[in-house]
Amino acid sequence: MIWINILGFVSSDFSGGETRLGDSQIITDGINFDIVDGYCGKGATKLISALKKIGIKTPYLHISHAHWDHYDGIRKIIRDSYFKPKRLYLYDPSSLGDVSSDVKSEKATLRNIVFEAKAKGIPVTYLKNGDRVTHGDIKFTVFRDQPTKYNGNSDAYINNGSLCYWFNEIRYLTTGDAGLECARKHNLNPMIIKIGHHGNDCIRSEATWLKNHGCIYCWDNDYSAKLTDFLMTGREDCLAVGMKYFGCHGDINIICANKTGIIYKDGGTYKYKCDYTGKATLKGADLATVKATLKGTYGANNDRITNLIRLGYWPSQIQDNVNEIVKLVKG
Repeated sequence: MIWINILGFVSSDFSGGETRLGDSQIITDGINFDIVDGYCGKGATKLISALKKIGIKTPYLHISHAHWDHYDGIRKIIRDSYFKPKRLYLYDPSSLGDVSSDVKSEKATLRNIVFEAKAKGIPVTYLKNGDRVTHGDIKFTVFRDQPTKYNGNSDAYINNGSLCYWFNEIRYLTTGDAGLECARKHNLNPMIIKIGHHGNDCIRSEATWLKNHGCIYCWDNDYSAKLTDFLMTGREDCLAVGMKYFGCHGDINIICANKTGIIYKDGGTYKYKCDYTGKATLKGADLATVKATLKGTYGANNDRITNLIRLGYWPSQIQDNVNEIVKLVKG
């Protein structure tokens, strides 16, 4: 079984007008744990708290690109004595070149993170286009399309060069903060895509191509409810062509087993077919067991679903009883 947990947020997590906390994904097959990006600020704190709650001490760490809202939490994990990461994955900082002062600064930060990792005895691997990574049932191909020309926008230059991970068996594509072009350029057929959220030159035709090739679901971790010119997100393009969008208000959980992917979000269940043949390892639970398990736990509906999965139960067992459980916990 493969489980992907994207920690969600509520307005109380924010202060000072902050509208986003970057990206992070916890991906596990029950034995191996891959942490793809690490949020920033309070998001990084929440991620680390969750990892410790689960008891994840030896994760594989990944940085999709050289922006603080993605590498901050990873750096904090490296510095935290609780963790003993197995390996750090990122692209070679020198591949960014010296095109602007902002890019030079981010490149220097990545190099410092690499130095800190190696000083802690953590092996470091530089990923490039076409590389393949396997950790048990977690298998993905790396795509990276760093712009060959600098157009004067350091954010877009770094974002569009993000490491993208293609999980072929579960039909899932992560893009860091790159645009929507990866799938078409590399002839991929994702069912669900993690889209970039700012600083990209998104094109409606890319979203149309995705939808025409079977992509139904998308998510990003942009907290803003408004689609602004500043964000330049691919979200509005995906919505315009009829894809189902999941935002970061509350957790997103994706579970894949027996050639089926199941997305749990906002009390809803969304199923799709995939090629992954791993067996389901979660247990069934009747309502009484669920009530006993969840009594006194924290968070909104999706946080409770996350807790249930962490304890080894299928969240589908409670979908018809979410309201009753919410009343129980609130009471």
